[in-house]
Amino acid sequence: MDKKQIVVVLMFAAISLAILSPVFAQQQIKLKTLMLIGKGLATLPEDPMDFMLVKAGVAVVNITTPSGKVVERGLGIMVLDDEKYSIRNVTKDEEGSISGNLYRNQTKKGSFSVSSVIKGKTEVWVGTLTIDDKSYHLYILEAPRKIKPVELKEKISEYCRANRNDPNCRERMAEYCRNNPDEQRCKEIFRKYCEKNLNDIRCREYMKNYCENHPEIKNCRLYAVRRSVKYCKEHPNTKICLKIEKDMTEYCLKNPNTERCKIFCAKHPNKCVKVIKSLADFCINNTDSATCVEYCKKHPEVCKKLTKNIVDLCTREPNNEKCINYCKAHPVACKKVTAELASFCIGREDNPRCVNYCKKYPEACKKVVIAMDKYCSRYPDRRECANFCKRFPDKCKLISNKSGE
Repeated sequence: MDKKQIVVVLMFAAISLAILSPVFAQQQIKLKTLMLIGKGLATLPEDPMDFMLVKAGVAVVNITTPSGKVVERGLGIMVLDDEKYSIRNVTKDEEGSISGNLYRNQTKKGSFSVSSVIKGKTEVWVGTLTIDDKSYHLYILEAPRKIKPVELKEKISEYCRANRNDPNCRERMAEYCRNNPDEQRCKEIFRKYCEKNLNDIRCREYMKNYCENHPEIKNCRLYAVRRSVKYCKEHPNTKICLKIEKDMTEYCLKNPNTERCKIFCAKHPNKCVKVIKSLADFCINNTDSATCVEYCKKHPEVCKKLTKNIVDLCTREPNNEKCINYCKAHPVACKKVTAELASFCIGREDNPRCVNYCKKYPEACKKVVIAMDKYCSRYPDRRECANFCKRFPDKCKLISNKSGE
C-alpha cells in the first residue's frame, strides 16, 4: 500500500464511519488535515527480532450533516504485516504527538501513541503500539506528501478569509493559486499558513524544503525544536535531543529577546548568561579588549563611537564614501543583508548560505561570546541588559552592588 492508496483508504474510512453512524447519513466529507503518512516497524521490547511491518495514515476530516453542522473527526488506517486496522478516537497536540485506538470489524483491538522527532531531514514518529494484548515499540518514517493545486486553493482561501488585510490576499486569489501554484505570492501565503499548521504533513513537507534554502529564518531555525517538544520532554538525554538543546542554546545566545528564548532561558538560566555578538559590534564598545586590538588597528573608523548623524547618514546612503568602512562591518544597518542572515552567519563562515556573505563582510561573521553580567555592569542601559535583568534579577542586584562600590 503506497501513500496514494493510504489517502484513498483514509477517505474510505471516513465514508465507512459515516455509513455506520446514522448521525452522519447523507453527509459531505472533506479532508482537513493530513497528519501522518508513513512506513516503519513495530518491535517487541523483549525480542527486537520479532517485528511487524507498519504502514499508517492519519487524518482529520470535516463531516457536514444535512442540517449544515460540521463535525470534525480524527481517523486513519494502520496495516500491521497483512492485517488492516481502522484508527479512531484520534488525539493530537501542538507538541508533535498523535494517539488513537485500533479497530477491526468494529471491535477494539489495541491502541498506539507516537511523538515526532527530526533526524537530519527526516521526521520520525516514535512511540508504543498495543495490539491483541502485546506491547511493541513503534517507529514510523514519515513519507513526503506535497500539496496539490486543488488543496492549495482550499488552504489559500482559508488563510485569506482569516487575514483579509494581507496584501497578497487579493480577489479570486485562491483560484489564481490553483492555476499558478509556483507563483511567488501564492508560495508566500501558503508559507504563512503553514507556519501555524505544522500538524499537516503537506505543510511540514513545504516548510522542510523552504527551510533548507532559508536556514536563517527564525521559524526555520526553530523547526526541529517545535516538532520534537513532546519527544524531548520524555527523552531529554538522547543524542538528537541534546543536539536540539545545543541548537536552541546557540539560537537564544543570538536572540535572547524572542518569546521562546525567554521561556527557555527561564528554565535554563545557566545557559543564557552569555550572548553572541559579531566582532564588529563588540569592538565598537570594547576597543581596549585584547580581542579587538588588531581589529581596531585595521579599522579605526569602525571602532570609533559614531555619532547618530553618521549612523543616520549611512542608513540612508550606504554608498556614501563616509560610510564604506561602517557598512562593511554593519551590513544590516546599511540594508545590505537581512538581520536574519546576519545573525545566522555569525560564527558560520563555512555554511553554504553564508560563504559569499562572510567573504564580503568578514568582521560581521566573526563570533565573540561575551558574559552578560560583565557586559551589563558596563552598559546597564542597553536594551539587552534590561531584558537580562528582568530574567535574572539576582545577578543584576550583584551588578548594581558592584557598580555602587
